Amino acid sequence: MSFVLQSCELGVEFIASEPVWQAILLLARQFGWVAEGTLRADHSMAGCGAGAVRKSSSGTQAEQSVAVADYEPERFGYDRHESLWVTPEDADALADAVERATPEVPQCPVESAPGVVPNPIDCVAGRAETLHEFVAFCRHGPFRIT
Repeated sequence: MSFVLQSCELGVEFIASEPVWQAILLLARQFGWVAEGTLRADHSMAGCGAGAVRKSSSGTQAEQSVAVADYEPERFGYDRHESLWVTPEDADALADAVERATPEVPQCPVESAPGVVPNPIDCVAGRAETLHEFVAFCRHGPFRIT
């Protein structure tokens, strides 16, 4: 099953197979990304949906009245098809880490031995263009994972 990432601001999508999406997330973590956590679908980003905004401790009164004060981000929501939001800051940090990782990724696909779990770099070997597209996608700001 593929993951469809939907950009809020431009309405563009990035589609990745489950193995590629998992590899991108692992690769980003290897290169310094610390997951901020995702927000539930009912916490759409400001300007990205009707009425709701993301949780903010210093937002305006209107923003605070819409946000759910006791909601904690889903730390591991990046690999679920539940229409969870990635914040603008997290999308940017994810892009930074993948951008740092891209020069380390081999330009040709790497075959792993049967029964051996490949490392994330090997999973995206030969996919530099995909990684560049992902970085550009993340630079558009918040997105939803479906």
